[in-house]
Amino acid sequence: DLNIEPAGAGKVKLYDTYTFPSSDGSSGQALVTDGSGTLSFDTVATTVSDDTLAIVRNNKNLNASARTIDSFNTTFNDSAWYMMVHNDLVNEVVSTQCFAVSTNGSDGFLGANRGIESAGGTNVPTLTADVSNTMVRVRAAGSSADCITSFYKIPLSSANTADATRGNTVTTSNTDVDSSSESIDTFAHATFRGAKYFISIDNDSKTEVDTIEALVVHDGSDAYITSYGGSRTGSNELVTLSAAISGDNVVVSAAGLETNLNLTIHKILIKDNMTAESNANQKAFAAVTVSSTATAVDTFDLDDANGAVYYIVSKNASESSFAISEVLCAAAPGLAAVADGPQVSTKGTPLIEFSAGFDTATENSFELFASSTAGGSTTVTGYRISALAG
Repeated sequence: DLNIEPAGAGKVKLYDTYTFPSSDGSSGQALVTDGSGTLSFDTVATTVSDDTLAIVRNNKNLNASARTIDSFNTTFNDSAWYMMVHNDLVNEVVSTQCFAVSTNGSDGFLGANRGIESAGGTNVPTLTADVSNTMVRVRAAGSSADCITSFYKIPLSSANTADATRGNTVTTSNTDVDSSSESIDTFAHATFRGAKYFISIDNDSKTEVDTIEALVVHDGSDAYITSYGGSRTGSNELVTLSAAISGDNVVVSAAGLETNLNLTIHKILIKDNMTAESNANQKAFAAVTVSSTATAVDTFDLDDANGAVYYIVSKNASESSFAISEVLCAAAPGLAAVADGPQVSTKGTPLIEFSAGFDTATENSFELFASSTAGGSTTVTGYRISALAG
């Protein structure tokens, strides 16, 4: 046995840096640092967000008449990305939708949304956006007289969003993009296989805002990108995106269709094998090996979430092919649905197909399945954003 004690009335110190407390904490507490080497016992939350930029709002009541479910000031945010879950209590179905909202200061603009309804039907909310007294209002009319909606939101602003790394998510900016294609973001290709982007583009000269989403994947030699979604306050897109590998990095570039564009960039980085971790609204799941037979890759309890969007990286070692996919899921009791969103593959055709069901080993759990078009030796790993409505 080894017993370390302080000299006299002092405290134990290691490497002349870390000072330990002189008494034990309570059951379940952990040692935390003050950033200067002093350690103490404290309670550590188990649902710390992986993306502190994100905002979650739960259980907004809706009926068939439009009402405001969210708002933000035109002077504070240029745009916002939403993943919304809608629970129709009359028809007993759930829908999941992703969409973007942008503003030019005088009006709100809603991009084309994409999603899935748990029964495969069209019982989804009707969405609009406008501006009233400097406030952007996101409004929804429920698909019946009794509905509940929850959403996960990522707001962006060229003036108010700081560059930061938050777990698997990163926010950066480029304040002057012109017509020549230039790098707007990079990530190490030896560390990350792909990324999901949401980009807000501010054109001050025309008081115009555009947003765009993109998926990027690479095979070690080349990078592949697909752009989609978004919303714009003008008639035309403001940038075109491209991707390539340069040295140790995947480089995402933008060519402006106007000059002096200000870009705010939010990305989710995904590895070939994510570190498994989860909290209330985000989850990273470790690699699962799949074949041409559908294999379960993730589950969530319907008491915790009934809608989700996944960003999933797939890798087939035998043919050196890679892909990144967006997958939307919605679940109600007895109803499990999945919809393929955009996917970009290094071999030009889809690498993974997705399906949904319920986990027979646990009670009340949605289950996501994946099968490979390339057969065995394919792994999938990814990042999930979820919400619970109802």
